Amino acid sequence: MQQINLYQPILRKQKKVFSASTLLLGNLIILLGLLLLYGYTMMQTRALQSQFDQATAQRNERQVKLQQLRLQYPTRQADAALPARLETARQRVRRQQTMYQAIQRYDDTPERRFSAQLQGLAQQVKSGMWLTDIQLQAGHMRLQGQTRDAERVPLLVQALNQEAAFAGMTFDEVIIAREETGNLLGFVMNTRRDPNAPRNAPSGAR
Repeated sequence: MQQINLYQPILRKQKKVFSASTLLLGNLIILLGLLLLYGYTMMQTRALQSQFDQATAQRNERQVKLQQLRLQYPTRQADAALPARLETARQRVRRQQTMYQAIQRYDDTPERRFSAQLQGLAQQVKSGMWLTDIQLQAGHMRLQGQTRDAERVPLLVQALNQEAAFAGMTFDEVIIAREETGNLLGFVMNTRRDPNAPRNAPSGAR
C-alpha cells in the first residue's frame, strides 16, 4: 500500500497575493470613481443653486410688484357711515313704494285723475318756473311755486285749461308776489271743480 503525505508543501493550498501594480490600479479606479461622483454631485448642486437663486429673484421681484400695487391701490377702509346711508336709502325706497301703491289705489277710483294731473303739470311747467308745493284733493288743487317772469303764470293757467286732466276745473284764485330775497316771484294758484262738469275724466285723460 502506498502512502501519500498531504502535508507536503506542493500539496498545500497556496494563498493568492495581489501584486503592487494590481493594488495601485484598483485604487486608481476607485479614486476615479470618487472623482466622477464628486463632479456629478457638484454639477447637481450648482444646478440646484441656480434654480434656487432664480426662484429667490422671482420672489423678490413679485414682492416688489406687490408692494407697488399696495401703494397704488391701498386697502379701502370700511365706511362707518355706510350702514346709515343704506338704511336711509331703504327708507326712501319704502316711502316711494308706499306712494306708488297709493297712486295705484287712487287711480283705481272713479276719479282716476291724480296721475294724469301730475303728467299735465310736468308737461306744462316750462323752464324758468318751479313748483314748490302741490296739493291735490277731490275737486280741488293748490299750486305754489316761483318764477322769474310774471307773464309765465297766466300762460300756465291757459295751458292747464287745455289739458284734459283738468277739464271742469276753474282757477278761482291766482296770487303773484315778489320774494323777499332774490329776483324771483312767488305765486299761488287755487282751483275748484265746476259742479256742473262731469265727474269722470273726459276722453283722452287717464
